[in-house]
Amino acid sequence: MIKKAIILTLILNSIILIGVPAGHGYGIMIMFEVISIPMLIKNGFDFQKEYPIESSLFLIALISLIGKLISVAILFSKNILNKQKWIYIGLILMLISFLIVCFGAWNYDN
Repeated sequence: MIKKAIILTLILNSIILIGVPAGHGYGIMIMFEVISIPMLIKNGFDFQKEYPIESSLFLIALISLIGKLISVAILFSKNILNKQKWIYIGLILMLISFLIVCFGAWNYDN
């Protein structure tokens, strides 16, 4: 039962629609996660004051990707004692990235 819930959470978190401000369009979370690793290696962490949500999208995607990787690793783990702790850590990382996207879009619209 818990495995089905984790898989459903991973799928739903992957299809979060993210609107990029300044008219650049929309994308889904998994697209930003795939793009975030090479962009962060190439450019590093670059924060701009004009568009804070745009400059932090790759960092948000990286946090979400780490949470997803932890959750996927837990699916194949046999150690029951640490499993619950790591499930919560993975879910909290995915929730943090979701909330940052929501608050960033809310502040940009205001």
